[in-house]
Amino acid sequence: MRRFPTTAYSLLATFPNLFAAFMVFFCINAAHANNDKEALRMSFAKGQVFSVIIPVTHKTPQGKAARKEYYDAAFPLASQYGLKREGQIRINSSSSKQFNPKTMAFFSWPDQASENQLIARAEWPNIKSLRPIAWEVLNIYSKELDKKLELSFHPNKHYTLAMAWIKESHPEDYQQYLSNIEPAVKQAGGRFIYTMRSPQYEAHGIHTQAPKGNRHAAPSQLTFVEWDTEDGLKAFQASELFKQNAHRIKSGTDQFHLFRMHL
Repeated sequence: MRRFPTTAYSLLATFPNLFAAFMVFFCINAAHANNDKEALRMSFAKGQVFSVIIPVTHKTPQGKAARKEYYDAAFPLASQYGLKREGQIRINSSSSKQFNPKTMAFFSWPDQASENQLIARAEWPNIKSLRPIAWEVLNIYSKELDKKLELSFHPNKHYTLAMAWIKESHPEDYQQYLSNIEPAVKQAGGRFIYTMRSPQYEAHGIHTQAPKGNRHAAPSQLTFVEWDTEDGLKAFQASELFKQNAHRIKSGTDQFHLFRMHL
C-alpha cells in the first residue's frame, strides 16, 4: 500500500480539515475567475449594426454539409467588411410550442454600409441560398444603433427575451404593460437591459409569414431582461402587479413569445 510521506501525513493528522478547506477556497476562487472569464461583454458605438440571430439547424447530412459550405464561404467574405461574431447564449425554454430554438447568437457590423457591401457581392445570392438547406429556422433581427450600447451576459445571472408583435389597433397597450410592470420586475431581482424596436428582419419558410391580424412578419420589439436568480421570472409572474397588467399582453399584441436564457 502506498503511504504518505511522514511530513504530509503529519500535516493531515494535525489539521484534518486542511485539505478540504484548501479545496473549498480553490473552487470558490476558480468559480469567480471562471465567471469573470466567461461573461459575455459587448460594446457598440452609435451607427453600428447589432444583430440577434436565432437558428434551428437541419439535423440531416445534407443540412450539415450545407452549413459547412455556408460557413466556409460566408464568414471569410463577410469578415472583409467587418462582420464580427460577438458570442452566444443558450435558450432554455420557449413559450411557443411551434418555435423552440436552443441557441441565440450575437453579431455586429461596423455600419449599415458595410453589410450592404456584402449584399452587393455577385457571389452573395448563391451563398445565401444555402440557408434554407442548412437551417430549418434562421431568424435575424438587426438594428442600426442610434446611440452607444453596452450589453453584458453573466454566468451567474438568468435572462429572458420578450418578443412582441404589437397590435396596430392598440399599440399603446403593450408599452403601458412594460411601463407598469417595471417595479415588480425590480422587486423580483430583474432589470431591463436592452430593447430593440422595429428591427430589420431576415428569415425563410413559415417565419416570413405575419401573425394573424398583423401586417408584418418581423416582431415590433425585442425586450431583454436580466434576473438575479433562476426563480426571478416566476416571482415576478406571481406578483399582483403582473397579474393586474397581464391582460395588456393579449390586448396589445397579435403574437408574443417569451424565451428563457442562460449563458
